[in-house]
Amino acid sequence: MTHRRLPLALLLPAALLPACVPDLCPEVDALPDLGDVLAIGDSIQAWNKHRCQGVPDHVGLLRGARVENAAISGTKLLSGGNAIPGQYQPGDWTTVLVDGGANDLNDDCGCNECAYMTDVLVSQDGSGGAMPDLLDTITADGADVLLLGYYRFPDGAAYGFDQCGDELSVLNARYQTAAALREGVTFVDLGQVVQPDVTPQYYDFDSVHPSAEGAEAMAALLLQFLDEPSGN
Repeated sequence: MTHRRLPLALLLPAALLPACVPDLCPEVDALPDLGDVLAIGDSIQAWNKHRCQGVPDHVGLLRGARVENAAISGTKLLSGGNAIPGQYQPGDWTTVLVDGGANDLNDDCGCNECAYMTDVLVSQDGSGGAMPDLLDTITADGADVLLLGYYRFPDGAAYGFDQCGDELSVLNARYQTAAALREGVTFVDLGQVVQPDVTPQYYDFDSVHPSAEGAEAMAALLLQFLDEPSGN
């Protein structure tokens, strides 16, 4: 029997998600909107977006200027509705926060003998693939990129992602190589601050997505690589 793996999101209506997460939308909506930072990707950035508790929301709160969050839960780099490259729209962005690829590995090959899929996402030398193509598109428009590397998932993580550790480690290493080849692209390993044995409180109830506290910790890491907002 084949077990179908779900995308990197728990596809529940917002009303069924944990109600204990405070709604920060009034605070986020009150921030100046400078239109200078965009976030695209999967549910690592989109999680708790409906309560403005996602990673980009916390980046905005910490830097004092709103971050446009176009990330969508369950999306892939290669296919499907709202694919990550299609989330990017040219604008006056100074920086674009980008993640993606885990859903492709998990949903399309179950993170099992997935070398061919990894090659399609990013070549071993970092020169080509779906993610490098996206990076080149963004930087050609004049924006810098923070390329987010996935953190590790603990044993028992939902949707089969506890089986993806090796594949995501390879993906992160190749993303780091791709970033090093490109001016204006910086690889940021979210695993610096989110670790199963050290910060279990940074994972939400499914042991995959960031809790509100985890999102804030990741935002603090990303803030180190962002310029101060310069708008009035």
